Amino acid sequence: MRNINEQPIGKIINQLIDEYKLRDKLLQVKLPHIWEKLMGTAIAKRTVDISLKNGILLIRISSAPLKNDLIFENENIKTRMNEELGGEFVKEVRVM
Repeated sequence: MRNINEQPIGKIINQLIDEYKLRDKLLQVKLPHIWEKLMGTAIAKRTVDISLKNGILLIRISSAPLKNDLIFENENIKTRMNEELGGEFVKEVRVM
């Protein structure tokens, strides 16, 4: 006999993450790994910092030519990152 209060563990974990406001912190931890997965090791090695603040994905690049290339890929980066993150977390991409 099933208990009426039973819920899937994933739903409970998501509720706890939201209740304790941990989603932003978890995203910050995931970002470098997702970035390397999407863009490759060569680009990840030239990435000084990557962070997400208020829907703005901030990417600091150490190579000027690479920075210029990535600026033209803003929409593509936004779309791919949101797909990997599983939601519309990235509203804008800024490459610096």
